[in-house]
Amino acid sequence: LQCQACCPFCNEPCQLSSGSHEEHYCGSLHRVPAVNGRRNPFTKEMSIDQCTIGVRDDLTFHHKWDEYQFRQFSQAGPEFENWRILGDDATESKYWQWFTFTFQKALIRKYRFRLNPDIKYWANYDQREVLMNLKEQFDKISP
Repeated sequence: LQCQACCPFCNEPCQLSSGSHEEHYCGSLHRVPAVNGRRNPFTKEMSIDQCTIGVRDDLTFHHKWDEYQFRQFSQAGPEFENWRILGDDATESKYWQWFTFTFQKALIRKYRFRLNPDIKYWANYDQREVLMNLKEQFDKISP
């Protein structure tokens, strides 16, 4: 059985087994926040910064329960302290970027977003490249 905890930023499941552990881990496949309905509260644009980048660059974020209060990732508070999130480009999920670009119209309809113009940078991912990246990410977490 897998741990039932999910990343507080992107809702990706903890990748550790259900054995007792004090620190949750999500090293790959972090989701684009827009997939879970996250948006910039001021512009209403879909949120596309994956939490790995936010952790690496110590960006500000807002959480679903108080979308107008921004915090630094490094000062997120007790709920976030027991998560180990690797902040590097190698953990960016091309799959979730491709998914968000491919299904942007459906996401915009469902969550009533505005289009984030930066999503255009994900237009060139082809399905083969995405599947290779997905396999690489799963190879990192599979024994």
